[in-house]
Amino acid sequence: MLNINNLSVENADSQIKILDDITLNIDFGEVVYISGSNGSGKSTLLSTLMGDPQFKIISGVIDFKGNDIADESPTNRSLSGIFLATQHPVELPGVSMKQYLRLIYNLHHKEKLPVFKFREVLKNVAEKIDYPKELLDRNVNEGFSGGEKKKTEILQMLLLEPKVVMLDEIDSGLDTKSRKSIFEALKIYKNENKKTIWLIVSHYDEIKEYLKPTKEFEMVKGALH
Repeated sequence: MLNINNLSVENADSQIKILDDITLNIDFGEVVYISGSNGSGKSTLLSTLMGDPQFKIISGVIDFKGNDIADESPTNRSLSGIFLATQHPVELPGVSMKQYLRLIYNLHHKEKLPVFKFREVLKNVAEKIDYPKELLDRNVNEGFSGGEKKKTEILQMLLLEPKVVMLDEIDSGLDTKSRKSIFEALKIYKNENKKTIWLIVSHYDEIKEYLKPTKEFEMVKGALH
């Protein structure tokens, strides 16, 4: 389970409080959908769960599978099976897509897959979301469009097979065809991995048709309702 108890968070620099006494308990296999206006704290919640140093926990507990992970690094959280598809993916100039994806795949799956075998895995996953082949020959997100960056986030998710999937407005900036292919891939992943925890932030209801939330909340001024 992922248990968030009485979590309050502030901006690490300005010390302005953003999240106020959030409590949210999510069992394996549940899908939680969070709506809310811009600036209400939705993205901050996901970023805090991922360990973003921009946000400081004032009080509360983040318990994942019986362990308090509030002080864990983003890397350790990722290796434990937590994944965040961010709203604004960063570019990594000079870092090869194929090398980067193989590195994180091997780290998360605790194996050293030979290059030729990984390329077959990558090819199969990329086809599920109609991922443009030419992007795999470039550097990570360098010069990518907003939609291409979002597709790259989902490509990573499908490769890593996380236990907790957090999607921060993954549907924004995508054309209709791209949205549909990504939603279909997420739906298949959900059906094949029935114990995965989902935490979805979006302004659009379309994704709900595919992932069927078990719980829905609205974030208002840093509080869940």
